[in-house]
Amino acid sequence: MTGRDLLELRKKAGMTQKEVADALGVSLRTIGNWEGAVPLRMLSPIESRSVREVLIEKVLGRKCAISNHLDQTFEAIPSEYIAIWLVENQSCVLLPNAVRCHNIDTGKRMDTEALKAVSPLVNESLTTYPLRIAQILNLAGEAISQHKCKKYKGTRAANYSKGGVCESLLHVPVFIPSGRGPQPVLLLTLQNKLDDNNQVKVAEPGVTSIYTPEDESLAQQLAVSFKDSLYEDLCQLAMFEFE
Repeated sequence: MTGRDLLELRKKAGMTQKEVADALGVSLRTIGNWEGAVPLRMLSPIESRSVREVLIEKVLGRKCAISNHLDQTFEAIPSEYIAIWLVENQSCVLLPNAVRCHNIDTGKRMDTEALKAVSPLVNESLTTYPLRIAQILNLAGEAISQHKCKKYKGTRAANYSKGGVCESLLHVPVFIPSGRGPQPVLLLTLQNKLDDNNQVKVAEPGVTSIYTPEDESLAQQLAVSFKDSLYEDLCQLAMFEFE
């Protein structure tokens, strides 16, 4: 991340130099020096991470960017839960504004009050697995709890769901090329596919997937378009170490 990146990100976030300086615990002069340095000043990895922590939610949340992507996904493939995980260096990151749930009782979609979640890619889980193997993960019923990367075997509990159970999931990873090969950028997650009456489809015994091949293809198209729309911001936020 350069000082110019900081300047542009700060403006995208709608923050003053003083607000950023206070959030980072540095002087106003420091921010001014970073942004105005000639030639461009390259921030250290620690400085970049600190800036990213302060600005990421406001930058990616401006003009409802992520919320709009979540709504597009719901309209295309109605589900009880939809989220967009971002890859920050070697971890999956779920921002509080990157989750949307469908209220079965009211028929309305709502943001959640989730805290930021981080899952290192080195840790095997149903979330990291598609990013590690570069494949879509489409499971339903007992195939979820029996998957080799399921953290808590024997349970499909889902606190976001009215029924309390994860009946189906579709995880779609997106990658970009680099000198080190394909690198993960984001993961579009859909859980508990809804029927025409906006009720959760329940997996019958022996059924291993509820999301269809058509759902997979559409979700992949959406995920790639989301990557394209967010990519400039993600690069400025120095989400990737390999470039």
